[in-house]
Amino acid sequence: MLNGQISLELAQKLIAAVVKVAKTQQVAVTAMVVDCGGHPVTLARMDGMAYPFTEVSRRKALTGCSFNTPTHLLVQYFAHQPELSQGVQATPEILILAGGFPIIVNGECVGGLGIAGGRGTQDQDIGAHALAALQAELSNNESK
Repeated sequence: MLNGQISLELAQKLIAAVVKVAKTQQVAVTAMVVDCGGHPVTLARMDGMAYPFTEVSRRKALTGCSFNTPTHLLVQYFAHQPELSQGVQATPEILILAGGFPIIVNGECVGGLGIAGGRGTQDQDIGAHALAALQAELSNNESK
């Protein structure tokens, strides 16, 4: 981590975890890690994934990071607030669909992860498992 931003090394580990989980679940996805400004750090586009999923994954990552909340929780929240939802959805770059996550390291949001290509629940599940694997690795490294 550099100055509150995710490092390339950490982003690549996270993307590798996403690909591993997606392969286990036999789901092809596109995954992107962005820094806190929404700028791409790294991307994996699995075989057969069309370009639009790249943009969807970026926007999901930015949304998760911007709200510091997994996007599936935002979907649930905004389902009961249609007027607020319309305003937020009209904000450029924001995309309220499952599969976006803040990346939290030492209690601080350092970037966002976006996954696109599966059903929303699949994108959400893959991201949650990949982030859990990364957190476990970080915890193991701290205890050494």
